[in-house]
Formats: sequence, C-alpha cells, structure tokens
Amino acid sequence: MKNFIVGLLALVAISFATVDNAKAQVAMFKGMTTGAHVEVGPGGIAAESTTSTATSTVHAATLNTDSGTITTEALTTAGLADYTFTLTNSQITAASKVFVTVANGTNTQGTLGVGTVTPGSGSCVIMIHNLHATQALNGTLKLGFFTVQ
Repeated sequence: MKNFIVGLLALVAISFATVDNAKAQVAMFKGMTTGAHVEVGPGGIAAESTTSTATSTVHAATLNTDSGTITTEALTTAGLADYTFTLTNSQITAASKVFVTVANGTNTQGTLGVGTVTPGSGSCVIMIHNLHATQALNGTLKLGFFTVQ
C-alpha cells in the first residue's frame, strides 16, 4: 500500500508540473506578435517571435517568410465586390496550406471576409470579399498569413 501511495503522489506531482509548464507556455504565447514561429516537439513548445511585414502595390506584394502581415494599398472596392491579391512567396508551393486573416488598416467601411486562398508554386492568390451591400472600402487592409507545408 505504501508503494501505491508513493507512486500516486509522484504521479500527482508530475501532473502539477505538467500543468504549471503548460500555463507558463500559454503565458509566453500571450505576448507574441504576428509572424511568430512555433514548433511543438518532444521537449515541449519552442517559439520564435518575429514580425515580417510588407506593403502591397497594385494588388500584390512579396514576402518570403512562412508568416507575416501585409498592408494593402488604399482600396475603394465596392459593396458586394471582391479584391484579388497576389502574395509572391518562395516558401509557398502548390501543396501548401495558406491561412489568411483580414482586418482593417485605415479602412473604416464595408464588411470584410476572406474568400478563396489558392496556393501555387512561389505565390498565393487571395480573394477578399466586401460583404456590405452598399459601402465601398475606403482605406488599407491588413492581411495576416501563415503557411503550412
């Protein structure tokens, strides 16, 4: 019985250490910026926080990183219309999974939505929808992305 209790206490101590470690790792992620690189391995979670940014001109930008934020040019996309953007990126292949978010930069009108995201060899075409029926966009957008191979 004594060995059982000692073993149980050791298991509980390991569980608490694991919970505390997980809490510390979650707290670390709260301060990370867009473009952070995260890896999960047998030793835990490793993170490298860097921000890669680019500014687009004429519906396109180049950013050769696995994640980043792009500021578009000032847009006037009409209500219920689409804005098509091409991201040139040497890390993207046709088999890549590219995840995109959209937020207002200086834009104050319209309703934003990410449409299709089509990866190709060395680039990705991103379609952003203005879902508002009548309001045109009136400024820049922030496109966040990360790729998974």
